[in-house]
Amino acid sequence: MKFGILLFLASAIFVGCNFEAPVNPDALAEPLTAENKEVGWEIEVPAGWEMLSEVETEVSNQRGHKAIEESLDLEIDATALIQLLDIKKNETNVLAITAEPFFEEYIGEWEATNVYIQEILIATYEDQGFTTEISSIETEEIDGLEFMTYSIKIFKAENENPIHQTFFSSMNNGYDISAALTYTNDLVKDEMLAIWRSSQFKVREKSAKEKAHYAKMDSDFKMYITKGNEAFSQLKYGAAMFWYEKGVELNPSYEYAIDQLAKCESIADDASASEYELLRAYQNVIDRADELFKAKNYLEAKTYYDRALGLDPAQQYPKDQTILITDTILIMDYPEDWKPA
Repeated sequence: MKFGILLFLASAIFVGCNFEAPVNPDALAEPLTAENKEVGWEIEVPAGWEMLSEVETEVSNQRGHKAIEESLDLEIDATALIQLLDIKKNETNVLAITAEPFFEEYIGEWEATNVYIQEILIATYEDQGFTTEISSIETEEIDGLEFMTYSIKIFKAENENPIHQTFFSSMNNGYDISAALTYTNDLVKDEMLAIWRSSQFKVREKSAKEKAHYAKMDSDFKMYITKGNEAFSQLKYGAAMFWYEKGVELNPSYEYAIDQLAKCESIADDASASEYELLRAYQNVIDRADELFKAKNYLEAKTYYDRALGLDPAQQYPKDQTILITDTILIMDYPEDWKPA
C-alpha cells in the first residue's frame, strides 16, 4: 500500500505559519530539469526555488511518520518510496513529488487506497488537535495522464490563517505518482501548480506479467459472479454466498454482488451454512495445492489435490491436476518410493 506521500503531507502540521515573503538564500540561479526514466516522468524547475536537502527530506518524513504512527497506531513502510522532487520557498511552501511501486491485488485497489489515505490524513490532523476542511475528489489531466485531486485546509487555532494542501495522484508504468503541495501563500501556490502541471509523462506498454495478472483478475471475477448466479438460480444459497463473497473480495465496489450476497445471507438456513463451509474448506485446500504446483513442489501438491477430492469427489479440476502431475513426474527423476497412481 502506498504510504510515502503521507509522510510529507502529515509533516505539515509541525511547521509554523509564516506569511512573510518567501526567503530562499540557496535558491536555484538557473532552471533545473529533473527526471526519472523508470517512472517515465520529467519536469523543469524554474530559478528561484530551493531544493530540499536529503537531511531536510528525511526530517520531514520522520515527522510525518511519527505523527501517523502515534495517532493511528499504524506502521508505515516507505522503503520503496522514490523522492522525485522536493522544492520549497521557505518552510511553509513545499512541493513534494513521489513515486511508489503499486500492483493491484484486487479490482479498484488503487482508488480505494486513495480514499483510505484521505481518511488517514484527516484522522491524524484531528488527533493532533487541528480542524480541517476537505474538498471533494475531482480529476485533472496532466500531459495526457488523469490524476485524482483534492485539497485540505488545516486550522491550527481559531481565527488563524490555515495551511493549505493540494494532493494529486495517478498510476503510470506500475507506479503510483503523487504530488503534495503545501502552502500558505496563494501566489506561491499558483507557481507550484504551474511547475507541477509542466510535468511530462511517458507511458510504457504493460509487461506480459502485468497483462496476465489483470486479465486473470477480470476472468476470475466474471467466473465468481457467474457461478454465484448459477447457484442462486438453483436455490443453492450456501454456494451462491461463497461465490458472491469471492466476487466482492476481488471487486469490493461491485454493488450487484454485494446486494446478492445480502439476499443469500437473509435466506440461508443450516443446510446452506454447511454447503458454504464445505466450499470454503475445498477452496482453501485447492489454493494451497495450486501454490505448491506453481512452485513445482509436485509431490506435496498432489497430496493437497487428493485431499480436495476427499472433500468433494465430484470436482474434475483436482483430478485433472493429479493426472498432470503424474505425467510431469514420469519425465523427471522422482523418489523410488513414490509411484504414480
